[in-house]
Amino acid sequence: MKKLIIILLTLFFAATVGKAQTPQPIYSFAKVLYPISWYKEQQKLWKAEIDKNQKNATAWYHYFRATRTLGKLDESDKRTSEEKEKALADVVAQMAKSIPNTAEYHHAEWILNGFKDMGKLSHLQKAEELDPNNPFLFPDLINIVEMTRDTTKRDAYCQRWFESADPSPGFLNYNYNVLAGLKQNAILITVGDNDTYPAWILQGAQNFRKDVTVINTSLILAKEYRDKLFKELGIAPITYDPFENFERFEKELVSALAANTKNKPVYVALTANKNIIEPHQQNLYLTGLAYEYCATTIDNMAALKKNFEHNYALDYLDKIFIADVSAGLVKNLNTNYTVPMIKLYQHYMQAGETQKAEQIKTLALKIAENTGCEKEVKNYFKK
Repeated sequence: MKKLIIILLTLFFAATVGKAQTPQPIYSFAKVLYPISWYKEQQKLWKAEIDKNQKNATAWYHYFRATRTLGKLDESDKRTSEEKEKALADVVAQMAKSIPNTAEYHHAEWILNGFKDMGKLSHLQKAEELDPNNPFLFPDLINIVEMTRDTTKRDAYCQRWFESADPSPGFLNYNYNVLAGLKQNAILITVGDNDTYPAWILQGAQNFRKDVTVINTSLILAKEYRDKLFKELGIAPITYDPFENFERFEKELVSALAANTKNKPVYVALTANKNIIEPHQQNLYLTGLAYEYCATTIDNMAALKKNFEHNYALDYLDKIFIADVSAGLVKNLNTNYTVPMIKLYQHYMQAGETQKAEQIKTLALKIAENTGCEKEVKNYFKK
């Protein structure tokens, strides 16, 4: 029996070591985030694959992505931004020589300078032609057609992305609830990948809440896109350059959108930063996973209750049965539920609805487990 255990342990450790040396795909750090040491190790592993075979397009692509991610996230790297860009450009130049007619090279060429130089768009188009169902391409393809407000093409890309099974189930669940809690024909301000793309995927692939206009604060910096979108919504154009005065742009965005002539209600996602939220705190009402902007007082507790009791699908917070590469980031995103849950707990306790109060408390504590807000949430419920 002891010999069997030793053999099994030997096989286990051999398998573990072998697996550790296998290079892994480098996803966007908005999809899955690893320690810097992991990216450094992957960079070396993918470079070793390139050294074995200079024509290995997959190795080149993920070596490029690892190099790019380290350039953005590695705080110990003291090179200037120009030096980092030069090093990344050198990688792409080597890709052009080694794997010229591949989707991997063309996408890397687009990522390098695409949004700075729309003349590079042909590279993204070529990447799609060569590998049309590559999920790594979909965010960029969606951005391009969204910026022309071609929502039909955007929906088609979202459908294909959804069918690839690449989108995070957790992000989709979260964004389903964000959209489900908004009034008809709402405008929703979002700030990143994980509160924007999943919402568009739900609209395009599931035909869910297509009445909502999702406005990402990064994309809207582009003047041609912003002017087109604002005209569509009945919003006065911004007269200054947001790139030159980004802080002012963030502070004035909510009120600019609220002045739309189509009487569309405006919401700010809880993922938004304080520069967007704080200037309008007196007019922003917590209704769930978003703040509703209103110049007059509203009963946001009624909206909060309705969302949690009727509109939101919350089972995924309690029971998770689907593997999700983004599980860690989803868990952090889900902490946005805790503040509205605490507000709801207070309401239930004051109303004498203790069973509902305990249910929401239990779920809030579960969400907060192993997150940065766990101690704070626990301390609140100990009061």
